[in-house]
Amino acid sequence: NRETELILTNDFKNAGIIKIGHNLYYYFIYINIIGYLKALGATKLPKYTK
Repeated sequence: NRETELILTNDFKNAGIIKIGHNLYYYFIYINIIGYLKALGATKLPKYTK
């Protein structure tokens, strides 16, 4: 029983770390997309003003 308890707690800790990792991963993708769109917008703005 003690061994299974340790395994379960370790799995939960690892799952928590993985979850945080996924959230950061998607967060960085989101930032990259926003940054890319802003870069596109910045390059397109002068064309519209001409």
